[in-house]
Amino acid sequence: MRQTSVIIFIALAFIISSCGQSSSETNSNDNSELVNVVGTKVSFPKSSFKASKGLSGLANENDAIILVTELLNDSYQSQANNLNKSFIERSGGEILDIKQYKLDGYNAKQFIVKSPDSLKIRMALFGDNSFCTFLTAKHYLHDDESEKEIEYLLEKVEYDKNIVVNPLALSPFIIDGDFKGFKHFTKSQKTHFYTRDGNERINKEKEPSLAIVYGVLTNKSELEQSFKQLTELNDVSKYKIQRNDNDAYEGVFDLGNGQKRYLLLLEYDLNFIMVRGTAMKEYDRTISDFKKFASQIKWKE
Repeated sequence: MRQTSVIIFIALAFIISSCGQSSSETNSNDNSELVNVVGTKVSFPKSSFKASKGLSGLANENDAIILVTELLNDSYQSQANNLNKSFIERSGGEILDIKQYKLDGYNAKQFIVKSPDSLKIRMALFGDNSFCTFLTAKHYLHDDESEKEIEYLLEKVEYDKNIVVNPLALSPFIIDGDFKGFKHFTKSQKTHFYTRDGNERINKEKEPSLAIVYGVLTNKSELEQSFKQLTELNDVSKYKIQRNDNDAYEGVFDLGNGQKRYLLLLEYDLNFIMVRGTAMKEYDRTISDFKKFASQIKWKE
């Protein structure tokens, strides 16, 4: 569970694909009011953009979007080093401009990129030695209205360290139970990372990693197919279980490198949750703790 890869993964996803869907309105251009992006410490002036459904960010009717990804236990410098020209070029993007500047008083770095699928993408990092926030804005090349508004919004970002963030605000699940063997560490949109104490793992070769990923299936059979792909098995029938009257798959697998992998896939109304834990030592205790923790995952009503 390397945090240096979190930002890179999000950026790559936006270069090669698009996402949209919006919900609650923010129609005013009165910049005396700010709109906080749910689940983050970031706020933007009110605009024609609306809160994005299921993602931490804003979107408009033209499928332009501003995605906000926060790493509250990382530093700006570590992520700025990873977001570089070679990464952009390997991802198939054409760099149009690069700048380093100040954003709401914090060090910031921005790439403006043309993607292979006719999108203009702005990737802006800002933060200090205790956090890093990544803003990914995209719009179609000839959508001048969206571009102008995105430029304005990215210059007017405000970051409030005093905002108390609920990391599961947009997730379809809650953690409901008394077992405290793992605590929330950080999140990257639809992926949540947990560690023993809620801090970054000091010894990544010994300390267990745990992640929860959620999304939407196209059909119920996709849950089984996903478990087959994750385990590289043709027959996964012995791992099929029932949980709250819904199909699920659960198993423990030897990775062959001194590590063991715990996998749990849950489904409800075509929504899925995947729990993935990796044990490096004390296998019996760690796997048992993974299962105790996973048993507390409940779908939101």
